[in-house]
This record gives sequence, C-alpha cells and structure tokens, in this order.
Amino acid sequence: MAMIQCPKCGEWISDQSGQCIQCGYVLSPQMNDQGKCPKCGAEIQEGMRFCSRCGCPLLAPNYPNGDDQPQQPVPPQYQQSVPPQYQQVPPPFEQPKRKFKTKYLVIILIAAVVLIAGVVAAVLGVQYVQEQNRLKLEEESRQYAEEVRKQYADNLKRTVNTMLLGASQSEDAGNLIKQVWYNSIYEEEDETTDPYTKPDGYFLEDFNDALNNLFSDYDFNITLDTIERNQAEVDALMKQMSDPPEEYEEAYEDLKELYDAYLELTNMVINPVGSLKTFSEDFNDADTETAKCLSRMQMYLEE
Repeated sequence: MAMIQCPKCGEWISDQSGQCIQCGYVLSPQMNDQGKCPKCGAEIQEGMRFCSRCGCPLLAPNYPNGDDQPQQPVPPQYQQSVPPQYQQVPPPFEQPKRKFKTKYLVIILIAAVVLIAGVVAAVLGVQYVQEQNRLKLEEESRQYAEEVRKQYADNLKRTVNTMLLGASQSEDAGNLIKQVWYNSIYEEEDETTDPYTKPDGYFLEDFNDALNNLFSDYDFNITLDTIERNQAEVDALMKQMSDPPEEYEEAYEDLKELYDAYLELTNMVINPVGSLKTFSEDFNDADTETAKCLSRMQMYLEE
C-alpha cells in the first residue's frame, strides 16, 4: 500500500481509500458490487461511509462522485485507528539562523583598535625609556670624561709645579757647587764659598776637599734630601700621567721631555761628576733645557 496526497486539502492518505479522511474529497469508488469492504472484506450496509470493522473510507452508492457531496466527518473511534505512518509528518524544525548583529562587529573593532593602541603605546614607551637611558648614559659618560679631564689637568699642573720646585732647588745647589769648585781652584774669595774653600782662613790645596766640605754641610745635605724626595714625588706623579685623555696627549709628550731634562738636572746636583768644565757645561745645558720645557708647559697650565 502506498501513500498519496489529497488533491483538495493536500493531506496524505492511502491509495486504497475512496475519499480523503480529512476533507471527504471522493477519490474513486471503492465499494464493490457485492457490498464488501475493499480492505478487510466485511459486509457493508447501504449508506455507510466507513467500514465498521477497519474504518476504511467508503463511497456510498447513493451519493454522486464530486466535490458537492455532503461531508461526513470521520468518526472519533476511527481517527485513533489510523496508522501513524499515514499521518502527515511535519517538516523537521530548523533553528533560525542568528543574524550577526552590527553592534558585535563594532565591539570587536573597538577592541582591536584598543589592543593596537596598547601595543603601539607599549612600543613607544619602550623606545622612550631606551632613549632616556641612552641620554642618561651619554650624560654620565660626558660627566665622567669631564671629571677625568679635570683630574688630569690638576695632576698635570701639580706635576709641573713639583718639577719646577725641584729644578729651582737643583739650580741653586748646582750653582753653589760650581762656585765652590771654581773658587777652590782659582782661590777666589767669596763669603758664600769661603766656609768651604778656606775653612781655616786659607785656601785648601785640593778642590775635592772643598767639595767634601760642601757636601758635608748640614744645610746643604737638607737641600739634597729635599731634591731626592722631590724626585720620588715626581716619579709617582708621572705614573698617574701615563694614560692621558685624547686632548692631553700632546701635553703628555711635552711633559715627558720636561721630565727627562728635570732628571738630568737633579741627578747632576745629587752626584756631580767630571771636571769643572764638563760639569759646568752639562749643568748649564740641563738647566737651559729644563727652563725651556717649563716654558712650553705653561700654555697647558693656563687653560
């Protein structure tokens, strides 16, 4: 048995039914001439529209086959007996698709803009901090370099002044050595050298004795000790000056030349050697060179 659709109301009914059980539309004569139900074969009385045994729709012979025949509703006892597979099944429920609301799109766009702005702000913040750190380091480096330069300038001035003091003391001591040496040989009287050249009122025969008298003198020995201590202080200062800033590299070269001349001058006074002539010439040369170097260093001290 197959299911067909009523051409009038559209309900699904059996293809063996004579008329629609919903609207009563006559499909085709179903009751045979013998007066039996076409489905179960039960006896059908005249005027019946439904089989009293199985409820199968029937076409009464006294009604014309058409839309104008009287409508007889289906008895309630037969409505329940209709098989479920013949009942109309509603189409499956389809959940309506949710429309993507514009406000959600706006919220997402705003969130994206806020996120991007936050990232940009973070990047700019990091760059700002890095730039500030760089400027801070540059300022600290500049200050440190300025302190180093100032410290080197102070040490340079101290070193030059220390050598100037030692050179001045050596110059006085060296000139006294020359005078004692000369006056002892040529028997020249001088109130400064007489205590060494003629301690007993007359000149000594050997100039070495006169020089020994000088180097045995208490005051002169103090002068020599002062010159030696000056040398030690200058040596310590020169070690501090060995790594000059770039702007003082030329000054350091001139300082080394002064140091060499200074050492030669002071050493000649502490330990004089040679003859009177050679000593005098060497001493004068060393004294002149030291004075020249000191003069050249003045331009650095005035800065």
